[in-house]
Amino acid sequence: MQRKINILGLNMLHDSSAAIVKNGELVSACEQERFNKIKHTNEFPLEAIKESLKISKLKMSQISEINVSFTPSRYLKEFLIGPAVKDKRKMNFLFNSFRKNLYIIDLEKIIRKKLNFKKKINFLNHHMCHLASAYYPSSFKNSLVVSLDGLGEVDTTMFATAKNQTINVLKKKNNKISKFFRIDLCSIHKIFRMETIL
Repeated sequence: MQRKINILGLNMLHDSSAAIVKNGELVSACEQERFNKIKHTNEFPLEAIKESLKISKLKMSQISEINVSFTPSRYLKEFLIGPAVKDKRKMNFLFNSFRKNLYIIDLEKIIRKKLNFKKKINFLNHHMCHLASAYYPSSFKNSLVVSLDGLGEVDTTMFATAKNQTINVLKKKNNKISKFFRIDLCSIHKIFRMETIL
């Protein structure tokens, strides 16, 4: 008999949200802003998690593992601490965002404490999560998949091929202009979408 796997997926640093995948099928997805009424909230998605569990007819004890769409260690090492050693302006940015950085450092402890969760927690590459969310639910067997975002952990863009349920990264891009100005490239998508609707 095949083991049932229930995965709770979390997005935490902006647009906080929760989703549940039951045996490979997405069964619920909720954004925290629907509950706290704060656009693009970065608040811990507790209400979104509770609602996702309710929709999925699961209890927290039935969750097999948690997947988080972000790798804190890579972000801290490569985006914050490494560059701060070489550039005073980046050192100032590091100190000015100290509270957020503490949150990132303690992310696993925060998740475990708030959810009383003792099983496995996986921190996944942000852009790979974008690629997977585009490819796996699609009907395509073979595909070129692109993630274009203001910032993942370090990269801003990722290109991959997807074939037979496997994603192979072709190229990662680190757009320094986007990072310097903190441009959210998702805004371009929002503008395009609005014009398409109009």
